[in-house]
Amino acid sequence: MISSAGAWSGRPFTSVVACADATIRVIEGSSIAYEVHLNSVPIALYLFMGDGGHTKQLVLYGTRDGKLGLIDLKPKEGEIKWELRTSSSGGALLRVYVVIFAPPLSQFAWK
Repeated sequence: MISSAGAWSGRPFTSVVACADATIRVIEGSSIAYEVHLNSVPIALYLFMGDGGHTKQLVLYGTRDGKLGLIDLKPKEGEIKWELRTSSSGGALLRVYVVIFAPPLSQFAWK
């Protein structure tokens, strides 16, 4: 996953890679900035809310054993915020879709 809209969280040329050794690696430029170790192999990555959320550095991940997690990829280290077991029977979580709920336009008073 590479940021597509300029610098990601003020960090240009930053990539986030899901690796087969149950690690998420943050690469800045051509160097590995740091690694975050998980209990299962990450399969899918998605920027939270499509842009990294309010901090611009939140990433959702899906794992081989069917978990969904949120990780905060700070400039110097990553922090797993939460991880949920899904209702699947051990199947991998292959895709992450985010649906943003907003009130219908008819609820706004236009003046």
